[in-house]
Amino acid sequence: ARPSGLGLTGPLPTEIGLLTEAKMLYFHGNTMTGTLPSGLGSLRNLVRLLLQYASFTGTLPPEIGDTRLKDLYLDGNK
Repeated sequence: ARPSGLGLTGPLPTEIGLLTEAKMLYFHGNTMTGTLPSGLGSLRNLVRLLLQYASFTGTLPPEIGDTRLKDLYLDGNK
């Protein structure tokens, strides 16, 4: 999924965890709000997560350690 720089706003929905086969998610360059949902840990095949300059706040959910994540880009968030 590549919804980067498309002007998306608001929180990342908890339903993101239903994308169990996703390998890459790109949300960089959007104006998102809130924290990252723990459902990201359900994405067992996730290897790349690009969230830079997307206006997320808070800490990473510990469940993200349950993925195969190799590339994580968070710069420009709070």
